[in-house]
Amino acid sequence: MHFAQDFRRKILLAVTLFLAAGVIFWSQREALFGARKTFHIFREIEFIPGRQQEVFVAPTSVTVAGNTIYVADMKRNEVIKMGDSFDIAQIFARKGQGPGEVLGPSGIRIVGDRIFIADAGNMRIQVLDMEGKYLRSFKVQMFPTVSFAVDSQKQIYISMPSSGRIVSVFDEKGKLIESFGSTLPGTPIQNHVHLEIDESDNIYVIFHSRPIIRKYDRERRLIWERDISDIPHVRRRLNAIEKDERKAGAHSLVFLTSYFDGQIYLLISGVSQKEYDGVLFYKIRSSDGENSSEVLVRANDIIGVRSIAFDKNGRLYLADAFNGKIYVARSQDNG
Repeated sequence: MHFAQDFRRKILLAVTLFLAAGVIFWSQREALFGARKTFHIFREIEFIPGRQQEVFVAPTSVTVAGNTIYVADMKRNEVIKMGDSFDIAQIFARKGQGPGEVLGPSGIRIVGDRIFIADAGNMRIQVLDMEGKYLRSFKVQMFPTVSFAVDSQKQIYISMPSSGRIVSVFDEKGKLIESFGSTLPGTPIQNHVHLEIDESDNIYVIFHSRPIIRKYDRERRLIWERDISDIPHVRRRLNAIEKDERKAGAHSLVFLTSYFDGQIYLLISGVSQKEYDGVLFYKIRSSDGENSSEVLVRANDIIGVRSIAFDKNGRLYLADAFNGKIYVARSQDNG
């Protein structure tokens, strides 16, 4: 009898302490991560503008340049260009293996008067002009999840840890300039990274399956390295990975990234959209790598975000490969 009573008291104490810790955490959440900013979907694009019988199938990359939105659809094997009024579209880089043709395009970057396409199925980077005319291409080791970025000098950065360094840099013609960045212990797959470049050509390296972010300057000198294990969902994901060590190298930790206006946006794998009634992103300050705030995109049916991008007005575009849609969202701040 005494044992049972003592056991119940201990359980009650443990539950009380757990709830108290939760109350303290949530009360300090805004101090830790800043006020959460909420975006609301105001446009869903399912049909390709001007081609009402054609739909997006698996849009895997979206980027914005000026008033123009570019979408790579991996299953349509096309790159689609449309204006921000969404009333007409131009389709270029159609399916194939020849110049200007693509197989499973996985990424797009726009710099100056050039369009750079990660042509994953053909294992190459293609370079087009702004009208979609083929200029050149070069072969490179890549697969659909490999990230690439392009700086203002049109130098191309690709995650290639099999080289012994995490990033390799090529000129526009495909000549290797250099490789940089020390790898972490583990396999090349565990050292794959997401890449973002800001307006000053600083490079942000976000490890795909490790809680590490690095910033390098345009001379590829390390500025800071940040461990993001203190982000609650990162810690929860790491705990899940650690329970299955055999698959740890294949697990995604940071699912996708984007850079906009001095902030690095992270989508953490394994965060249930039902938990927040939407898609939750974390913002990291590019100046010092510290947590800035959270961004919640309110939506009930987004299930497969593969890429995000911002336009000059702060509107957010999300490519949902599972639903075959492009979503456009805005915050109360930018209308």
